[in-house]
Amino acid sequence: MTTMEFEVIKKIWDEQNQQQMYVVNEEALHRNIQSKKRKAIRLTNLNDFGLIGTGIITAMAYTFIAIINETPVIFDYLIVTSLICISGYVWYGRIQRQKTGMRFDRTILGDLDHTISNVDYEVKRSRSMVWWFLLPLAILVVLNMSTADEASIWEWLGIAACFVLSDLLIRWEYIYKQRPKLKRLKDLRTNLLEESE
Repeated sequence: MTTMEFEVIKKIWDEQNQQQMYVVNEEALHRNIQSKKRKAIRLTNLNDFGLIGTGIITAMAYTFIAIINETPVIFDYLIVTSLICISGYVWYGRIQRQKTGMRFDRTILGDLDHTISNVDYEVKRSRSMVWWFLLPLAILVVLNMSTADEASIWEWLGIAACFVLSDLLIRWEYIYKQRPKLKRLKDLRTNLLEESE
């Protein structure tokens, strides 16, 4: 029961055995789980729109810069195309996640399963984001910079630092936030199933 907050556990007096017992306050537990579900949905929506917005805005800015410089190369087009494809991929994943969310029951266990589904989605996204987002962009940016004659050592170091920092932040979120949150929710689900038996 360590994963449940104190407010969802109620102390009662067992008349038959003349001792105190602890029971789960189902109404408080359901409110608590619904709150976790709303937070998980908000975070996933924020990440979805953040990635989509970042991809589209960066693609537009990159296109604008290439037009102003009047020297676009193939990698400029590939970077813009990959950013638009990544944004489309995130949008498609969002639609699929929302369809899946409609299938859950509006019960304590159903809301908990919905919460686990959203957190699991974030765990999978943060675990694989380096491979489908950062790495393709890093390769294209490096190839693009290698065709530019005037790229200074500081620009190379700045770009490398941005990609390394992004990788470290994604890994940190995966290891210290998303994965432990998913484990706590799964432990709570296991406890609830044990209690119901």
